[in-house]
Amino acid sequence: MNTRTRAWYRCLVVLALGVGVGTAPLAGQDLAIRNVTTIDPLTGQVRAAQTVLVDDGVIQSITAGLPDDARPERIVDGTGRYLIPGLWDMHVHLDLHTETDLVMLVVNGVLNVRDMGGDPFALAELKARIGAGEILGPSIRGAGSILEDRAWLTRARQTFPSMEHRLAVDNPEEARALVAMLDSWGVDLVKIRNIRNQATLGAILDAAEQHGLTVAGHEPTVVEIDEGARLGMTTFEHLPFIGLTMPGRQADEDRLVVVSEALRNSGAYVTPTLVAGTLMDASRDERAAAIERADERYQYLSDSAKEQWLESLEGDAGPLPWTEMLESSLEIARQMDQAGVPFLTGTDMGVPLSFPGFALHDELELMADRIGLDPLTALRAATANPAGLFGVDAGAIAPGMPADLVLLARNPLTDISNTRSIEAVVLRGELIDRAKIDELLAFVRENKHLRPPNSAYQHLESECSARPSAECLERLGGYQFSLFRFSDARAAYERALAAGAGETALEGLFSSTVNLLHAGEIDCSVAAATAGTLLARHPSRPSKAVGVLDRILAPATTHCPGESEALLSRLAAIDPAALDGEMLPIYRERYASYLAHVKDDPEAAFEYRVASLPEDWRESDRHLKDVASWCLQQNVALDRARALARRAAERAPTRLGGFEMTVLEARIASAAGDHAHAVALMEKIDQAVPNNRTVTGLLETFRELAASED
Repeated sequence: MNTRTRAWYRCLVVLALGVGVGTAPLAGQDLAIRNVTTIDPLTGQVRAAQTVLVDDGVIQSITAGLPDDARPERIVDGTGRYLIPGLWDMHVHLDLHTETDLVMLVVNGVLNVRDMGGDPFALAELKARIGAGEILGPSIRGAGSILEDRAWLTRARQTFPSMEHRLAVDNPEEARALVAMLDSWGVDLVKIRNIRNQATLGAILDAAEQHGLTVAGHEPTVVEIDEGARLGMTTFEHLPFIGLTMPGRQADEDRLVVVSEALRNSGAYVTPTLVAGTLMDASRDERAAAIERADERYQYLSDSAKEQWLESLEGDAGPLPWTEMLESSLEIARQMDQAGVPFLTGTDMGVPLSFPGFALHDELELMADRIGLDPLTALRAATANPAGLFGVDAGAIAPGMPADLVLLARNPLTDISNTRSIEAVVLRGELIDRAKIDELLAFVRENKHLRPPNSAYQHLESECSARPSAECLERLGGYQFSLFRFSDARAAYERALAAGAGETALEGLFSSTVNLLHAGEIDCSVAAATAGTLLARHPSRPSKAVGVLDRILAPATTHCPGESEALLSRLAAIDPAALDGEMLPIYRERYASYLAHVKDDPEAAFEYRVASLPEDWRESDRHLKDVASWCLQQNVALDRARALARRAAERAPTRLGGFEMTVLEARIASAAGDHAHAVALMEKIDQAVPNNRTVTGLLETFRELAASED
């Protein structure tokens, strides 16, 4: 960071707090807010004419008058005003914003945020700088890199190659390794999206619990939302609930009762992010027009954030009937509210029209207007509920609570929009009064164009160059891993191991190797040797061995069949009776591959593959899909697989699910050499779902194959 930029940030803090910078975290200024009405969202208690005494960043007392022995440095007259806890935005993406946007959070009373996916190392640096008083910003809890299904992530990166800080996972053993990696990076929670394997989801939740982390994410794709809550997911992000609102699968009243009870009984929360859905069903031109529309809040938005919004115009909401689904979800949310399911406020800050700070107040109003939350319930969603999720003493007005406070001119319990009437903010015990807020706003207007570089990676690289310790090199490998720089990560992990690093670095080395093998960028014998090194560390753990072998077999089957056969033979030698319940299904699936490719008996392979399934497995769209997909991957019993995929399409509970199964049938037909039928199937989908990139891309591929055959 250049001298001019660093001086600017120091000036921000001086303007806000009137104190020196870079010496200590915020705290310590004695403060009394006299004759104020306090609103405690946790208890619902409203008390008029109170004096709130703050010392060392903590609420010391709440009394009817100023204690005789109190000698506060600052006294604020709260007559006619209302004091609430600092607000929380529980769904932000800070790596799409600059420090001026952090200031806008604070001046809008948003004093805590939950970052739901981004650069974990830059986030750690940002938290440290805020904590040290170097820059002004809210307290942050973050997820870091997001765990994603590998197949989905691979497709997404073909469209958005700049996508970073996602970790591909499709195996329980891999899930445990990646959760441990995230924990070593200092994240506060685990964020999941698009997990397509139930065993993998279970392993993520189990590993997160072992590491003391909560798991949040989108509505799970592999289990129903109520089952996700029972398994241990703590928050569900975004409306609409696709699984409950897709046409043909709308939830009936009995189903809603089951879902609501599961959420309430498990202690899970729902984060609607209504403000983020503003443009979901709009065309590209409509989104562009909305972003370019005049709005006074643009004078406070960083230039880089608006540029990100414009770059996002290539995003596509897909074939979903968004408006219809959202209306159904709002009705579901109303019933959830009546059933006692708790909500959280989140803005998905980073998406178009989610203005930092301002959007939290927009979200509160939308939750009141569209879901029907009463003002106290809405206020809890932005204060006491987030504190309850994290199990911290916050979100309330009581002695001993952190002095993160917002002073309002009007009562938010009569109208939730009154949270906008901010007179002052108390951030970690320090007063930012209205005059200082106005100074900060003026300064942001003048300096929102500044672009501080993300220096976290450069700092770590320089540190490891100067002092190549095992710990530093392991962190450098992790950073490179999160950036999809797997060759660099592998080299860093190798150096870390040479410097004395332990199991975590070895797991990082193997994870890097697996990703390189998936990309076809490493010699198969080297990859197999790395797997052998890891297996040698655990000679008496058969379940670990199956997990490791399964991870490397997935890419080896495609890139090195010779090595794959050797690995399958090694797996087949493991006694299945020694395996735990999580690994036994994986063993059985891989043993079927062993029968097909090593023993050259595809008929026995197919029968073994389905032998462990329930007798009525052909009645389940999930089992039909799993078996058909396995046949495609293994090039086994393709004629049977086509029939299974067709039946799965017929039994799919949603129109979108039916399309997915028809695409699977088309891929199987093409693999069997029937490219013309694959084209015919994809043309039907293309008519039903026009302008979908995945559909048009596959259709073009199948047409080329059919033409070459002619």
